[in-house]
Amino acid sequence: MHQGLFAMADAFAAILGAPVTIEDAHSRVVAYSATTDDVDSARTSTIMSRAVPPTVLRRLRATGVLKRLAHDARPFIVPALEPTFLQRLVVPLRVGGQAVGSVWAIWDGTLDAQLETQLTTTGAAAALSLVQLNASRDVAGRHSLASIRAALRGERFGTPSEWELPSHAKRVVALQRLSRASPADDVAVWRSFFRKKSWPQPMLADVDGFTFAIVPERSGPGGWEWLRDLARTSAPGRMAASSTISDNDSLPAARLEAAETLNAVCALGRSVGTYDEVWDTVVLRRAAAAVAPLQHRPFRELLRTDARGKPPLAATLRAWLDCGGDLKEAAATLHTHPNTVRHRLKKIDQLVGADVQTYSQRVAALVLLRGWDDTQST
Repeated sequence: MHQGLFAMADAFAAILGAPVTIEDAHSRVVAYSATTDDVDSARTSTIMSRAVPPTVLRRLRATGVLKRLAHDARPFIVPALEPTFLQRLVVPLRVGGQAVGSVWAIWDGTLDAQLETQLTTTGAAAALSLVQLNASRDVAGRHSLASIRAALRGERFGTPSEWELPSHAKRVVALQRLSRASPADDVAVWRSFFRKKSWPQPMLADVDGFTFAIVPERSGPGGWEWLRDLARTSAPGRMAASSTISDNDSLPAARLEAAETLNAVCALGRSVGTYDEVWDTVVLRRAAAAVAPLQHRPFRELLRTDARGKPPLAATLRAWLDCGGDLKEAAATLHTHPNTVRHRLKKIDQLVGADVQTYSQRVAALVLLRGWDDTQST
């Protein structure tokens, strides 16, 4: 893994024609290019000590460079700070919006759009390599990962002396996918984020394409209330929790519940939620998925009307059904005037009025329209 990052450093050096170092999120050197031309004492000290010297870090912090590095995703120039620190080009390395490191080159060229695109593309590969390096270093994490994954699947997962689940009330939390690489990389990114936020040993694992955490029902680092606050403020992705469980045998069911809850939270546009808060959306989405293959010609004709660019009758019917028949609320959902909705409903009544007369027909129509919408969105 280290060799891959050294190759990445050489690749950046070839693009820029300049000496390069790659650092992790803690300003520790993980790789550097073989180039030795035009170096300064700051680079030499950084490589020799495998970390950016404290005096340089203080200057970078005082001039706002570290703050920009933590939030910016695009390459940028750092002017020379002193004779021992020449001008740098910095490429932030991020995965799923989370800062994982940076590339530093002693460089006095001009940053144009074409070069920026090339650096960003190469940086994406370097960021994933850095995440994988961090994961490979975490031997204890690899061991607990397999154990937690087994527990979430309902399999045998080792002895209490090797690792320990929360003993009392707990939840399984599904975490939103962040990277375009493997789920294992997502685990590494989320673990890095939680550790920075004072949760030293996050209980994480990937199962069937989702990343899950097992957390106790309490406040403080690593507890559900703490995670909920992070999701609302600084987390790189959405979070969704199962109902509270008290025994380990319930972990597999809680995992499935958390995954469906996350899908519902995303569909509702929320940052966080529990199954108890969105159970109705979970139920309707599952029912909608089951009926989506059905063909109901009157409603299909409404969809064809929408597709031809005419007034969105199917969308209007769904909004009206979603809002329990409240015309004003449906109009607000559609961002249109209530009179417009009233006019469309008259047209809908002419086409499918016989199919939405009873309460059960309206529920069935809502589930069917949701199923078709979900199928189109995926």
